Amino acid sequence: MNLGIIIQARIGSKRLLKKAYKKILGKHLLEWVVIRAKKSRLAKKVVVAIPDTKEDLIFLPLIKKNSADFFPGSLDNVLERYFKTAKKFNIDPVVRITGDCPFIDPVLIDEAIEEYLKIKKKPDYFLIEGYPFGLGDIEIISVSALEKSLKMAKDERHFEHVVSFISERPDLFKITVKKAPPGLFRQDIRLCVDELPDLKLARKVAEHFRPRMDFTTPEILEYLEKNPKTAAINRHIRHNYVIPKNDSEKKHIEKEVFLQIKKIIKQKDLKKGNGTKTETGWKLLLK
Repeated sequence: MNLGIIIQARIGSKRLLKKAYKKILGKHLLEWVVIRAKKSRLAKKVVVAIPDTKEDLIFLPLIKKNSADFFPGSLDNVLERYFKTAKKFNIDPVVRITGDCPFIDPVLIDEAIEEYLKIKKKPDYFLIEGYPFGLGDIEIISVSALEKSLKMAKDERHFEHVVSFISERPDLFKITVKKAPPGLFRQDIRLCVDELPDLKLARKVAEHFRPRMDFTTPEILEYLEKNPKTAAINRHIRHNYVIPKNDSEKKHIEKEVFLQIKKIIKQKDLKKGNGTKTETGWKLLLK
């Protein structure tokens, strides 16, 4: 096992152009992600997977400056980009993080890895669900699952959204989902950066803790609880979902959104299930 972190980033983001290159207290957003991810005790390597375009070359100096590796791959086929990055650096399983989470928490990264390592029969896909958006957005995926997805997937969304094929096919993949602790199950808070209000909030959080960059999830939550006006800056922003291209995709996506909402509503009923669910599929969480 050679567990490593792969961070996806691109310059041509759709909602907030060049968001990964925006600055928070003098450091690019992607730098924050890399610096904090590298504080993981258990991940052996951190690699940034970027598109192989001239525009995305802008990331190379800041990646090298922070002693991370990089791999240039397909712009649109992010699934392939992940698979090829993992193969190039001999990473398996992959700890997947996105480049729009400046405050990704290395403590939560290590907690996810520790929970994964406890499982005797390793799943194809592992997730701790319910952390505030942007702080604990951590998925652990086997390279064999990425390869199988790459070979079997047909729809465009499956290549753009790395784990979408896996999550739709619990008959093919072993999926393990653990609930975040009740005190940290806070999906009313988002600290990922998709739009300008998100960036404004991130800058306020960073300003509060400066010069530190190692502040933790509990510290962030405490700050936002004491500063509700600050916490409300981006509350109107909806989390990013796939835009359907036809009726079939629309029905599928509506179902996914419904399930996400239902899971959040039922979180209190699932406190007894704070352990790991090892059967296949998301639906088991809703029984």
